[in-house]
Amino acid sequence: MSKETKEYFNGDELAASVWESKYAKEGEVTADDMHKRLAEEFARVEKKYINKEHQLEVPMLQNKISSYGLKRFALTEESIYNLFKDFKYIIPQGSIMYGLGLGKPVSLSNCFVIDSAKDSYGGIMFTDQEQAQLMKRRGGVGHDLSNLRPVETVVDNAAGTSTGMASFMDRFSNTTREVAQNGRRGALMLSVDINHPDSLSFIKAKKDLTKVTGANISVKLNAEFMKAVEKDEDYILRFPCNNEHDIEQFDDLILNKLYPYMKGYVKKIKAKEYFDEIVKQARNNAEPGIMFWDNVLNYSPDGVYPQYQPISSNPCGEQYLQKYDSCRLMCMNLFSFVDNPFTNEASIDYKKLYSVAYEQQRLADDLVDLEIEYIDRIIDKINNDEEPQYIKQVEIDLWKKIQDTAKKGRRTGCGITALADMLAALNLKYDSNEALEITDKVMKIKMEAELDCSIDLSILRGSFDSWDWTKEFSVTKGKNNFYQMLQEKFPKQTSRINDYGRRNVSWSTIAPTGSVSILTQTSSGCEPVFMPYYTRRKKVNPNDKDVKVDFTDDNGDCWTEYFVLHEKFKDWLNFQNGKVWQFTKSFEDFTKNELESWFKKSPWYNATANDISWEQRLKMQEVLQKYTTNAISSTLNLPENTTEETVYQIYMKASKMGLKGVTVYREGSRSGVMIDSNKKEKESFNQTTAPKRPKELKGNAFITTVKGVKFNVIVGVLDDKPYEVFAFPSKILKGEGLIIKQGKSEYDFIQLTNSNSTHRVLTDDMSDEEATITRLVSTSLRHGTKIDFIVQQLNKTHGDLTSFSKAISRVLSKYAAIEKTGNCPECKVGTIIKQEGCESCSNKCGYSKC
Repeated sequence: MSKETKEYFNGDELAASVWESKYAKEGEVTADDMHKRLAEEFARVEKKYINKEHQLEVPMLQNKISSYGLKRFALTEESIYNLFKDFKYIIPQGSIMYGLGLGKPVSLSNCFVIDSAKDSYGGIMFTDQEQAQLMKRRGGVGHDLSNLRPVETVVDNAAGTSTGMASFMDRFSNTTREVAQNGRRGALMLSVDINHPDSLSFIKAKKDLTKVTGANISVKLNAEFMKAVEKDEDYILRFPCNNEHDIEQFDDLILNKLYPYMKGYVKKIKAKEYFDEIVKQARNNAEPGIMFWDNVLNYSPDGVYPQYQPISSNPCGEQYLQKYDSCRLMCMNLFSFVDNPFTNEASIDYKKLYSVAYEQQRLADDLVDLEIEYIDRIIDKINNDEEPQYIKQVEIDLWKKIQDTAKKGRRTGCGITALADMLAALNLKYDSNEALEITDKVMKIKMEAELDCSIDLSILRGSFDSWDWTKEFSVTKGKNNFYQMLQEKFPKQTSRINDYGRRNVSWSTIAPTGSVSILTQTSSGCEPVFMPYYTRRKKVNPNDKDVKVDFTDDNGDCWTEYFVLHEKFKDWLNFQNGKVWQFTKSFEDFTKNELESWFKKSPWYNATANDISWEQRLKMQEVLQKYTTNAISSTLNLPENTTEETVYQIYMKASKMGLKGVTVYREGSRSGVMIDSNKKEKESFNQTTAPKRPKELKGNAFITTVKGVKFNVIVGVLDDKPYEVFAFPSKILKGEGLIIKQGKSEYDFIQLTNSNSTHRVLTDDMSDEEATITRLVSTSLRHGTKIDFIVQQLNKTHGDLTSFSKAISRVLSKYAAIEKTGNCPECKVGTIIKQEGCESCSNKCGYSKC
């Protein structure tokens, strides 16, 4: 880390590290160099449009353009740089800081939604490839699985029947983990319609935290389903999911079956039972998330256009997108609009707020042009690759579809960050009623400016493709709830849309701004401050020589930990130093007790993420959603003792408030990125005491091959579960037996098939590598670690398929948990069990898929 970089961020090592590792390019010493690079590219687009706009007749524009649009100054490279400088007003996010101005084949979009997988192996592989192609260029991806047929439905291939929609979740998840490199976390959203007959399997997919680790998952809930939940009524699941069925036309005898003449599948359930399972899993594991799909369509400007309607969301849930659309994110630093922060004279400069919001929307539209241009570079690069054309064509077609979608809809993603710090600077608690009122005013002015800009741009540059006022409004009212809100809150802009259209099909969002908030040194997005001082984790590549690994999570990902003192808390402390209280030492010398004492006097006290009631958080999200055309990334932090009933109430309330989605995180349910420094981090697994080894254990001997050498692997079993593992090349044993401990590192294995055959097992006979691996595996087994997880970790080790660790994993996989998957189709009595990838009947009638 350079001295200049650290000084730029006022000694903040985390901010300096994030900028250097993620966004700094060759020759850039501080973020000021980056902002000049970005400003140059945006100015190039502005210059192109300014030349065209000057050719328009001024008298004609005076009666059309907004009052601000008429008097504003042109955006030059210098004025754009001043908006970006020091992350003060406008922050182009993620991929823009990373790739803009380099002349390289990169996308400027942060996230994408691709088409739902077609219901065939070819279609699934095709979607998997599209996902990988986007992720390799730094994009997060979302797609929907509702097209994939239910389990046990007939297929025209060797399998005979389908393994079901949920069986492909790990495939897409694994692709995410495989593509993600160099410490950056890959991002994937998988969604499914609640109507899908396999939706319960999807809901439970993350019950095992070692499964689907590379994806976020969300369920799309409709108003009909929510009504059935509230009334505790029956509900019909259906495939295809968009089929409409009347419960009354089905009786129990014809439900839950495949009907070829209907080309579908129907299944009657109790809606509340499925919803309760969603609640349970969300409380315990923080997933699945939920999407209130009717709210998504009814409160979106693109919801009235069939060609622009969303099908799923990006990984963080703030952008619901049509297929092959993407989000290009920019946000405003709300703290910078507070004059005299933390004083009794603190106030918001609403005039400045409007002007910056207007210019941000204009720059966001420029960004669409830049993305279209940069996609051309990507396509040119692919065309020049040495791969066969049939391989390259899939990626070329993908980018052309994304480019065409960007041209037609011109979607922008104008957001905010530092909401909590803005409110604190006004001496307001985040969850106070006054804070809600101020936020309402701020967001309303932001949307007014965005509307004025998009309408002005429509006059100057043209409307988005297929804009049609009659799809948005009738004579007396808007065609959905969003347009009805526009008529009520923005009548002047609504009239202008009627006359002149608008440039962008949708224009605003509120993203999480995780890395951005580190660089701005403010609170993140619309979230409350987590704590004014805390430990934050940054994901790192453990193979980098200068990296310090402080924590490894359940998935094997590595993290460096930083102690963070919130920068605006420092500002508040400095203000107190000049006002009433006196201190002379540096911030680094404060003890935690001293920090806690100061914190109790600050406007953040009792208003952090863990303090605010879920009712007030939903009220804030409701205010923000009112003035946001897409959606909001926000997490409700809940205490560890939160009940399922509370989560149920949160979801029901959010649905009725018209929110598009809601995410809950109960303390301790996942390993966090931010850790309260006053609390010890709770482990994400259950610590257990290993049961004492009896003198005799049942055991099983297996033969396997390690690099051409025959090996014995003996597994000791206690209470029908693997307890210990031995492996050695000297003896060839097979079958059941007893393992009798004779002394330190000395065991006898007596084969039950031949009671006179006793073999001495000496752990000293094993090499250091073999002894180390078997000891670690045995320790993990004794302390209750899941076999599937041990197998997964062994398979991650370096080496070919015949390596020692993978040989051990092959043996242990024989003890993997048995999964029940339904009734036997042959005898109708037994249960189908899935073990070692094979399905067979528990009643031993002979049915098997192996």
